[in-house]
Formats: sequence, structure tokens, C-alpha cells
Amino acid sequence: SSSSPSSSSSTPVQSREKLDSYAVSQTLWGWASLQHHPQQETLDLLEDKVEKNLNRLQPTNIANTLWAFARLGHTPKMPLLHALEEQSEAKGISRLSPQNIGEMLWAFGRMDYRPGISFLNEIETRAYAIKEGFSARDVSNTIWAYGKLSALPGSALSSSLEQSVSLNLERFTSQDLVNLLWGYAKLSFVPGGGSPDESTLLLSLYDKVHNQLRSFSGQGVSSLLWAFARLKFNPAVKAGTGAKASSSSSSSSSSS
Repeated sequence: SSSSPSSSSSTPVQSREKLDSYAVSQTLWGWASLQHHPQQETLDLLEDKVEKNLNRLQPTNIANTLWAFARLGHTPKMPLLHALEEQSEAKGISRLSPQNIGEMLWAFGRMDYRPGISFLNEIETRAYAIKEGFSARDVSNTIWAYGKLSALPGSALSSSLEQSVSLNLERFTSQDLVNLLWGYAKLSFVPGGGSPDESTLLLSLYDKVHNQLRSFSGQGVSSLLWAFARLKFNPAVKAGTGAKASSSSSSSSSSS
């Protein structure tokens, strides 16, 4: 939950100076949720405020702040990203929720920032411990991020995330499906194991895609075809359409 976010990008500097670490996090989160893009000067000042209040930020605040910056297309300076990563570990990644994990990893992926092994190991441990709580969006964000970061999770977490995909299959939006399959393809990981054409989970995902094909954007379709081709799964054979897979490797990587 959050306080009502401001919709103005011309907040007086004096007011900004009074913002504490929690208020900065919530302000950024609110703007990003409303898809309101403040002026670059405002983002720079808030980034500076985050840096000055770093020791007061809790892991959930850090996750919200990173997600908001990424959603707004703003990448903080590399030293600050590293400091936020370290602060998350110091304050306890065990406090993060499935949504926090998915959004934090998604943000790092969007910013092309690869966290260290220690951080990724702790995130993986926490994700596995709360695996039952992952929603369709949490799973898709997480798998997309692992693919973007070229960091294949361990077998235990991979299996639990596959189970979450199966349990939440009907809840996946078109963008969730694009992100999920793009992430699996980047990792060259066939969900469900075995050969692509024999994976019941991959077949189920394809059926889900096929049933809501009209809801995908052109870029989404291109990313899906690229993903199926990379996984050596031929949708044309399943659909009997003779369509050829695109060589596109782009993904819109949207998150909410």
C-alpha cells in the first residue's frame, strides 16, 4: 500500500528536501504506477535523496524504488545501484515478498545491472522459501529477469517456478506470456524438461498463446516466435499454419 502519489512534476525543491526515505520511495512508486513521468531534474534530485538516506531504506523500499526508477526509464548511477544491492543484503532479503523479488530482479534487468553472486544466491533462497506465493506476474518478471541477466536459477527454484506457471496458467496476460517465454528462451531452458515437443508445460503455454493470439502486439508476436525458435519448438507444426519463426530477439519487457 502507499500514500496518494503526487501527479505534479514541479514539486518545489524545498518540499523535496523534506522528503524522508520512505516518502521518496512512495513518491517514485506512485508516479511509476500512474505512468506519470516527472522532469529529469526531479528524478535526479530524488536519486540524490535516495543516496543520502540509503541507511534508512528497508528492502521493500529498495525494491519499490528500483522498480519505479526502471519503470520511469531512469537508471541510477552505478555506485548507487551497487549500494542498493548491498543494503538489501545487509537489511535482510528474507523480508522480501514474491512481488518484491520479481520487481527488483526485473528492475535490475531493465537497467542492465547484474547483481553479485551473493545477492543472487540470497534472492534464490528467499524465492524458494516463499514459492507458494508467486503470482503469474511475479513468475514472469522473475524468469524474464533471470534471462536478461543470463543467470539460470538452481534446479529447486526452477522447478518451483514451473509449478507456479502451471498453477497460474489461466491468469497469465499476453505480456506475462511474452516475458516468461522470452526469459526461458534466453536461458535456453525448456520449461517442464525433456525435449521441447514433449514438454507438457511448454505445450500448455503454446495453447494459451494460441488461444489469445489477437491480444498480442506485433512486437509481442515477434518475441514469441523468436522464443519458440530458440527453444526449438515449432508453433507451425502444432498450428498447421506453416508460419515461420522470426529471428527477432527483442522483448518489450513490460512490468506492472
